[in-house]
Amino acid sequence: SSNSNSSNSGARYSAREACELFAAASCNKGLECGLVLQELLGQLICVQCSDAALNLIVNRCVADGTTDKDKAAVDRCVSSISAQPCAEACVNPNADGCEVFGELELGDNQIRCDERCAE
Repeated sequence: SSNSNSSNSGARYSAREACELFAAASCNKGLECGLVLQELLGQLICVQCSDAALNLIVNRCVADGTTDKDKAAVDRCVSSISAQPCAEACVNPNADGCEVFGELELGDNQIRCDERCAE
């Protein structure tokens, strides 16, 4: 029947599921590239991907008005983030293929990476 949800074209992630995938991909890229969250008294504060840190990203993502998402589009975004070279990710965090998360307020935050933070 045309009503069935088993067809792949209609597969969707809930907002939270989509945000969890996005958070994990972004955070792991941040770890790989040595993303600096802030510098305090000369000490670098590097990105961390603890459960608490991931929860913050997820909650922010959900709060930004994220709705349920097309599964294929989210998967495309996540693999695009993972494939993005650090030289690019550290300059322009908006990975190609992530239009699906257009409502996220990523802002024009200056992204800074430092090899001392890189894993």
